[in-house]
Amino acid sequence: MRKKPEPIRSDIVTDVSRMLDFAGVDGVQARRLDSLMHSGISAQGLVDFAAAMHRRMGCRIGFGELLAEFTGAEMAA
Repeated sequence: MRKKPEPIRSDIVTDVSRMLDFAGVDGVQARRLDSLMHSGISAQGLVDFAAAMHRRMGCRIGFGELLAEFTGAEMAA
């Protein structure tokens, strides 16, 4: 009898972390991401910004680097 595969963990922080990884971001910190999302940061906005930043730079980027640019852009808007 085959063993059932374990369910894949899915919650908003895990899902956004995965999307950021796909968008080219390394070192995503789940607790910090959770805190940002609870403070009103748009998850979709962050992922879109990360993808654009990754394309512009042509390499994978660090989570801290992403947040520095994203929060600077948010404050400028």
